[in-house]
Amino acid sequence: MRIMPKACIDDSSLPSVFLIKKSNRSGLILLVLILGLLGGCTPKAYTVMTYNIHAGVGMDGVLDLERIARVIRDSDADMAVLHEVDKGTRRSFKVDQADSLGTLLGMESRFGRSIDHDGGEYGNALVSKYPILNFTVHELETEYGFEDRTVFEAQILVASDTLSLLGTHLGLDTLARIDQINGILEVLPLTPKLVLGGDFNFEADSEPYKIITGKLHDSILERDLNPSNSFPADEPNRRIDYIFVGPGIETDHSPIKESNLILVASDHRPQVLKFRIK
Repeated sequence: MRIMPKACIDDSSLPSVFLIKKSNRSGLILLVLILGLLGGCTPKAYTVMTYNIHAGVGMDGVLDLERIARVIRDSDADMAVLHEVDKGTRRSFKVDQADSLGTLLGMESRFGRSIDHDGGEYGNALVSKYPILNFTVHELETEYGFEDRTVFEAQILVASDTLSLLGTHLGLDTLARIDQINGILEVLPLTPKLVLGGDFNFEADSEPYKIITGKLHDSILERDLNPSNSFPADEPNRRIDYIFVGPGIETDHSPIKESNLILVASDHRPQVLKFRIK
């Protein structure tokens, strides 16, 4: 007899025929088989994206949020960590970009302010197919650099579990990035079920990278010994966007779908990871 692979079943959806009294011997055998299947199931896979959207302005100089939404949708992302997001700025026609993307995608959205800018605000954002339970913004203090940076921390309800998802966009000054990465480590939740996505503005041979990978795993590098560069979008020559994960996350693969759209929609390419919660 061929043994079929085990898969997760939502026990709330089991038909009533399975609700058999234990006094019935054949029913008891069937119930044991079902419970064994439920107990040894493979956890569901989720897809997360990190993407610097450049306030919706592409390599062609055109502001087009619907184009950004298509990139996210085409990746099949369950949740996306976004950077360089405007809220109420003049340059973006006073649009709340996080809210607009959430509406376009049919996902929940949250905006995390980093600075006031151009009559509005500018920072990071999160869109998610799953309920966002909490959303907190932490300032990343440094005496270097010229622009305040932040990291958001969210708890997302996935199935019957809670995932901690963080997003950030670090500065352009090397010393500032060291301070900022240490600031992120100070606010990391204790849970191992953690994902941190961002535009970190550093490469893998830098000191901040060594600091963060002393605590978290470079998830895409774990699956690909030659991970793709992320900037600039049309002819990328360096990888500065990452998805780091805690020990409670099992990486699956990086399902980036190459398309002409990601070459032009923003000045960065998105990074995408499929993962499971252990």
